Amino acid sequence: LGAAVSAFLIVALLAGGIWFFRAGSPGGTPVGESVSQPLAAAERAEIKLSPAAGHLQVDALTDSTALLAGEVRPAAGEQVEQTYELKDGVAHYTLGTSGRVWAPFRNGWEQWGWTLGLSDKPAIALQVSMGAGQMDLRLTDLNLSKLKVSLGVGQTTAWLPGTGRYTAEFSGAIGETVVILPKGLGARIRSSTAIGSLTVPSGFASRDGVYYSPDYETADNRVDLELSQAIGQVTVRVAP
Repeated sequence: LGAAVSAFLIVALLAGGIWFFRAGSPGGTPVGESVSQPLAAAERAEIKLSPAAGHLQVDALTDSTALLAGEVRPAAGEQVEQTYELKDGVAHYTLGTSGRVWAPFRNGWEQWGWTLGLSDKPAIALQVSMGAGQMDLRLTDLNLSKLKVSLGVGQTTAWLPGTGRYTAEFSGAIGETVVILPKGLGARIRSSTAIGSLTVPSGFASRDGVYYSPDYETADNRVDLELSQAIGQVTVRVAP
C-alpha cells in the first residue's frame, strides 16, 4: 500500500510539472547549436550533462582532440549553458540548459535531439540527468570510472563498457530502463522498484536480494549496478 501511495504521488507531481512546462512554451522549431570542448591536457574528466527534455544520444569519439563534441537542439525558450575548468589534470565540464521547457509528447522527442560524442581517452566520471524524454547512451568504447543516470519520465537505454572496474547508477520515476552488458563483464546488481519489474540475465545468482553474474568474484572487468525505478520496468541483459 505504501509503494502504491508513493507511486500515485509521483505521477500526480510529474503530471503537474509537465502541464506547467507545456503551458509555458512559446513554441517554435528548434535550431541546432554546435558544441565542442578541447581535450587539452586532461587525464581524467568529470562530465555532467543535463538537458531538460528531449532525445539524448551519447557515443564515443575516437581519434579526436575533443573532450566533447556534437550538436544540441534546445526547445524554444531554452538557453544552452556550458562550464569548463581544468585543474590538476582533471577536466570539469557541464552542459545543460536554462529556461522553461515544453515536453513534446505529441510530436516525439527527436526534434529536441542532443547528439554528443565523448573522448575515449581520459577516465570519465559521467553524470546524466533529464526531466523527460529518451536517452540512448552508447558508452561501450569509453573509459568509465563512474556513471550516474537520472530520468524523470521516459526511457533510458545504456550500453556499458566491457573493460575496467566501475560503478553505474540508474534512477527513474516513470518509464523503462534497459542496461546492456558486454560479454565477459562481471556484474553485481542491486535494484529497487515501487510498482514495476526487474529482469536479469539467466544464470545470475540471487543472494539476499542482490544479483551476481557467475564470474563476478573473479572477473578482471566488472560493474556494480544500482537500479532504482519508481514505476516501470528495469531490464538488464547481455549483448549478443
